[in-house]
Amino acid sequence: MSNILVKVADGRRAVTPRGDDVPAGLFRINKNDPYWARALRAGDLIVAAEKTATKITAQAVQCVPSRKEEKSDA
Repeated sequence: MSNILVKVADGRRAVTPRGDDVPAGLFRINKNDPYWARALRAGDLIVAAEKTATKITAQAVQCVPSRKEEKSDA
């Protein structure tokens, strides 16, 4: 895929092809699109490092009631 993560270079301003301001922070562009390719070459945008996904590990949860909860005084 030719989408890459970029951000606006310090001291630069970047706009979308429609003239709107680009989002603050990181955003994705198609690096093969002539408009964005020119912005990269000109230094208006810089390629940002891809975020690495953090692995989330969950602890097992006991779903069976304990012996105390099973006893009833009825």
